[in-house]
Amino acid sequence: MLNFQIKGTPRPQPRPRFTCRGKIARPYTPKDAPILPWRKALADQMNPPATPLMGAYMVSLEFLLPRPVSHLTTKGALRKGAPLQPTRQSDGDLDNLAKPVLDVMTDQGYWLDDSQVTELNVTKAFADPNQEPGVHVCVWVNTDL
Repeated sequence: MLNFQIKGTPRPQPRPRFTCRGKIARPYTPKDAPILPWRKALADQMNPPATPLMGAYMVSLEFLLPRPVSHLTTKGALRKGAPLQPTRQSDGDLDNLAKPVLDVMTDQGYWLDDSQVTELNVTKAFADPNQEPGVHVCVWVNTDL
């Protein structure tokens, strides 16, 4: 089983932009996209295995998102009426939060392709004041197949 923590501010994978040259449309990610620092943090903090994993795997991703300052009082307590869970659109959809993590794991050589992930559990929550934002990643062999 692999078990590791990546520190940083999780960002959802944005929808691709397209450029056209002649009759060919090509997708791209703008160079100023907020996903790029998150992808760099993921790549810099990962320690892939010497050889890619083979077979089917289950992955658990637990995202801790920074709580907006507007949710806190001047003394640091949670404001009355502040949401307990990150449900705003800007917090990101679970599938879009998971995509860059799995893509970077593929790029880093954890496995040959993220299609080897046969079960995926993704959660998101606000980080407590004493916690750093980021993602906790667990990978284990799927023996149910």
